[in-house]
Amino acid sequence: MNSSFVFTSSEKFHETLKSLEMGLVNAGFSREDYRIAQTEMPPENTPDVAQPELTLTAHELPDIDDFNVSPTFKLPNNMSEQVADNPVAEQITELVIQTVAANVEFGEQAQAATAMNAPPTELQEKITMYPIRPEFTEMMADFRLPQFVIHLDNGLFNEAVLFDRTNLLIDFPLGRYDNVINFGQINGVVYTSEFKNEREVEFSPLKNQEKQELLNLFANQSDETQQNSLVESLFQLAGKRAFYPIDYNDVRKYFRRIVEDMTDAQRKHCFEHIDQYYKVIKKKIDGLAGNYAEKEFFRQREKDALMMQAMYSFKTSIAPTELATSLGKSLYEREGKISDFETMMLRKILEDNGVNLRWWHRNDSKKGFCINSFINHFPDFVLLTEKGTVVALETKGEQLDGAGSKDRIRAGKDWEKAANALNDGRKYRYMMVFDQERLKGAYDVAAMLDLLRSL
Repeated sequence: MNSSFVFTSSEKFHETLKSLEMGLVNAGFSREDYRIAQTEMPPENTPDVAQPELTLTAHELPDIDDFNVSPTFKLPNNMSEQVADNPVAEQITELVIQTVAANVEFGEQAQAATAMNAPPTELQEKITMYPIRPEFTEMMADFRLPQFVIHLDNGLFNEAVLFDRTNLLIDFPLGRYDNVINFGQINGVVYTSEFKNEREVEFSPLKNQEKQELLNLFANQSDETQQNSLVESLFQLAGKRAFYPIDYNDVRKYFRRIVEDMTDAQRKHCFEHIDQYYKVIKKKIDGLAGNYAEKEFFRQREKDALMMQAMYSFKTSIAPTELATSLGKSLYEREGKISDFETMMLRKILEDNGVNLRWWHRNDSKKGFCINSFINHFPDFVLLTEKGTVVALETKGEQLDGAGSKDRIRAGKDWEKAANALNDGRKYRYMMVFDQERLKGAYDVAAMLDLLRSL
């Protein structure tokens, strides 16, 4: 968090401050983010004082990240001489000192909150937080779930860093792979596109007149211009991070290979349905990248470049946007929203006399526990049995998403094997549960209950 100062000698000083205050509020800042110095105004008959030039200097600091504010701030050696006979300068100097001190204090609070996996105090006051139940607090203080890590050795010490799947694709050679794609399932609607964010594009159908005007314009272009236009359109639809971390130039070249293989009729068809062509091409690239990432992941596992280590700690409190029906033995006082199938499944687990469950937790699908394998897989639930077995549970109900579920099962089972190899006193299980068993390696509800009884 950087410090900003606004100095003014305007006669309408307080009106200026009020305008600045409203601007900060409208920009999303709270009153804790800025400070107005409270100083006594000099009497109206105070004679004019010559205002010497004031120079404020500080040690040059790097860009501040994660509230790493320097705990020291030194005024220049000659500052006292500059401000001794200048009341305005004294006020400004005091403001500098107050602001830096407040910044340091806020940074220390934020760092302490981060260490406890909790939001800053100001945010906690504005949202409803649900802590871990008191009976689990002591146990969860040092409870960690295993995740894959890489070890960095700089010669002085060896540090374990959480493995990131994107590292598998840094050297992904997209140009070596085929560009054979079946576009046969594309329909006859022309769309216009609008970016929603760096990874998503929203499409809206064009009206007939607009559609025809665009088609005529494209048809009158040369072959080379058509190709360039299609490549550029596809690249723009991809956005900044759609294929991260695959090299941009490799993606663009791959688009060009596809376009250059098209006939005149195929180029026109692509222009008419550019959004659908993009989706098909993206699916192709994602599939190629996914296969490469999985092979690279297990290659690194065989070389012991990736290791399993207890890493993930549970937050002391959570703030779900939507709450689940209150069920017994939840880890937190309240848990995040769960589906009807998940509610039914949990009730069966809790009501089964043979299942000895200590607690359950609805895992956050973005910030919760992640099986960081060749895919990033956030299981729906984490369970702990009385015998000390941790169960990472993925619920599918009637859903069947084919390759996606198969990838999760492979990743989950590999995590299970690697976690158990730690021999840390706990056992680990991964389970994917359907209403009725659909995939190899998955369970239906009855089979899930039968396994849980033994854990």
